[in-house]
Amino acid sequence: MPCKKRISLDDRGALEGMPLQLIIMVVIAGIAISIVITWLTIFTAPDLAKVELYSAEPETEPMKITENTTSITIKAWDTKGNPLEGVSIKMSGANVLVAGTSGPDGTFTASSLIIDIGTSDFGTIRVEAEYSGTVSITKTINIVVTKR
Repeated sequence: MPCKKRISLDDRGALEGMPLQLIIMVVIAGIAISIVITWLTIFTAPDLAKVELYSAEPETEPMKITENTTSITIKAWDTKGNPLEGVSIKMSGANVLVAGTSGPDGTFTASSLIIDIGTSDFGTIRVEAEYSGTVSITKTINIVVTKR
């Protein structure tokens, strides 16, 4: 006796019996993942690696100043060369105690300084620069102060 199977149309399913809701959820999830991946590749965090120090006086070399120096300029930028605004800067040592933040051009200038190393031949000014944005980084640099 031959076995006959009756095939009927099933209007309740979508593809090969998969429920329509499941297909809709998979398509929406795929679109959402594509959007999130696109956003992650477009927006990148700044590369923070450089903090440079320059004296405001042209004859003074970077990282080494004399006791007669009256101003120090600190410039902060990322590794792509873009200036970093809002870098918190603290300077201490050799009778200097200054704090502030960098401006839109990435610089902070401490002026009217009275640097005093006392009877010693040299001293140091410790400069701490801290940036908190999408990434947090702190750099510390020592400036050598000499009598001349």
